[in-house]
Amino acid sequence: MLFDQHKKCKLVRLKIWYLLHVGRFIQRMFCLAYTICRWFYFDGLLIETKKASLIVLAALVIPGDLYSQSKEIENLRTEIRNHPQQDTFRVNRLTEICRAYPRIEPEEMKQFSDEALLISKRLGYSLGEAYALTGQAMASYLSGNREKAFALLANADRMANQSNDDVLKFWVLLRHSNSYRGYDYPKALSWALEAESLAIKMDNKKLLSLAQWSVAEVSRNSSNCARAMEYCLKSEKSAEEADCLSCKVFSWLQLAYLYALIGDYAKSNEYYEKQTEAISLLGFNGSFVAHRLNGLGENYRLTGNYPEALHYYQQSLALHHGLYSQAFVESEIADVYVRTDSLPLAFRYAFSSLRKAKQIDNVFLESSVCSVISRAYHKSGVPDSAFYYASHGLVKAKKVGSLEIIRDNTLALANAYALMGDFKNTYDYHKQYIHYRDTMLDAGVKNKMAVLEHTFALEKKQSEIVSLSQQKDAQQNYLIAISAILILFVVAAMELFRSNKQKTKYVHDRQLLISTVQAQEDERKRIAQDLHDELGAVLSIARMHIVQIRDEEEGSNLKAGLQQACLLTESALSTMRKISHELMPPQLEEFGLIKTLRAIATQVNDTRQIEMELIADDDSQRWSITVERGLYRVCMEMINNTLKHAHARHILIQIRQHPETILLTYQDDGTGLPETYTTGQGFRNIEARMNILSGTVQIRNQPTGGFSAVLNIPTTPA
Repeated sequence: MLFDQHKKCKLVRLKIWYLLHVGRFIQRMFCLAYTICRWFYFDGLLIETKKASLIVLAALVIPGDLYSQSKEIENLRTEIRNHPQQDTFRVNRLTEICRAYPRIEPEEMKQFSDEALLISKRLGYSLGEAYALTGQAMASYLSGNREKAFALLANADRMANQSNDDVLKFWVLLRHSNSYRGYDYPKALSWALEAESLAIKMDNKKLLSLAQWSVAEVSRNSSNCARAMEYCLKSEKSAEEADCLSCKVFSWLQLAYLYALIGDYAKSNEYYEKQTEAISLLGFNGSFVAHRLNGLGENYRLTGNYPEALHYYQQSLALHHGLYSQAFVESEIADVYVRTDSLPLAFRYAFSSLRKAKQIDNVFLESSVCSVISRAYHKSGVPDSAFYYASHGLVKAKKVGSLEIIRDNTLALANAYALMGDFKNTYDYHKQYIHYRDTMLDAGVKNKMAVLEHTFALEKKQSEIVSLSQQKDAQQNYLIAISAILILFVVAAMELFRSNKQKTKYVHDRQLLISTVQAQEDERKRIAQDLHDELGAVLSIARMHIVQIRDEEEGSNLKAGLQQACLLTESALSTMRKISHELMPPQLEEFGLIKTLRAIATQVNDTRQIEMELIADDDSQRWSITVERGLYRVCMEMINNTLKHAHARHILIQIRQHPETILLTYQDDGTGLPETYTTGQGFRNIEARMNILSGTVQIRNQPTGGFSAVLNIPTTPA
């Protein structure tokens, strides 16, 4: 049951959300159509078709504002849509989108804040509840309910103090400052400066930039141009330190407004142009683009290019939805129509602006539009109404503390008195107007602003120089460190290579020594075995026969015994010769290596089991006995391996004499070598003998099958 109720509530919320946005879309389309139709005719002059088409083209991007103000806001919307679970994550996204810049519309801000507050109370999430209250307060302020905004902020302030969360405290302070704008600029300034102090304490550069931007905006609206310039530049510097592009864009927008206020429209347009690329990167549209268009329109208005001013104002108005923004733009449009003597249109826009300003209780806007209405009545020749609105506007302007609006209403009041024929008051108020005007545009103020900007630019340049110097030093240190590491690495690698080489040589030499000793031991063992098994047995039998002969009587079987002893003695001698020949073939010393191997080839071929072929340049070629004995032993080792293990049908040995080396090649067509041949005793014996001869051996299996060895021995002919 509870699940069904929750599901129904969710469906109802979705329907309300869609209806709200569809309604806003339809409203915007009507506004767009009205704007286009109205713009085709201005004061009896037909607007160029090209300009009208530009308005239509610009308006085509308007529906995007229904769902997005920037890439950041669009990402937050996506997260909210994709995460319907009623948890702290959703609360944080809902409250974050209410704090994002450019601001979302008040209706949507209220919707998100209400949902965040409801979920937070259900979860007992006090931090989310406090942030939701700040969102509700901002939505209430933007909708004109300032008292409700103050009450909500009081609750949020209490919860922030209990939580001891500095970021939450910062946003409460900033929202207090927002709520006093257009109503009490000194208080708005006080709250903004307190927010700045807290951001400095937290060392949060992004929040610091926002606080300083807020101070700059309040200062500009209260016509304190020098302080506005100071805090604009501070905000830009903090934005750069925070690497916050959106913060820099807001600082540039404030600077553009500020330069327009003091009459430097070229500089103002430079800052508008500076925003172009950043706006594209950030995906800003909607209200921010509207503010930018409004600023450009103001520059054209103040320089007397009224058609262009109206062009930008109308585009700005089509993008704005908040009552404050609409009232502000409408007052500017009314001012243009007053300047061009289109009084019916001036009254229409001025009274629409005044109605909205009162609805949202914005004293600043109310006093500003009063000066416009007073001027319109002055041009219409209605002195009482001109006097009423000028005096009413002046009272409101003094309450809010805006020097610019005090100046405008003072001039309007002077003109009203002139129309009434009261020249004394006309003179007095005109003097006041000149005082306010000169105070705002005082050369000292301009110079101070110029000095501030120059100092900021100089500090920025010095900071860049220091940063580049630090980067250069860091790069040099990095290169030095890398070079040192590379040198250490190379030295370590060389040392490791040398150590490994020595270790490998040591292991190799040790293995060769072990192989040599083992070969000697095996040879001794074989000789001992042969002597014991063959020669020893024969001599034992011969001894038995001799003893028998000694013990027998004279003449009995003496001859036969002696004959048997002679045979045994001859067998012993034959065995001894065999062993001796195996140790050192007599042919090797007498005839040399080639002839000895050829004799062995003949013996092998006589078995008719395998064919052995020897190819040599000269059978009579001789070398030192050491070389011939070493090569003979190696060849016999390989021949024995072939006969025992290879199952080969053919053996080929080639011996070539080169100027300084002997090249001996051994091949068979057998089964080849196993993978572990290098660990065998036979291979180590061959390697040991070649090492003694200072030669090299390359052993491998042939691609076509069989075994191959290439021996290269440095020598000179014997």
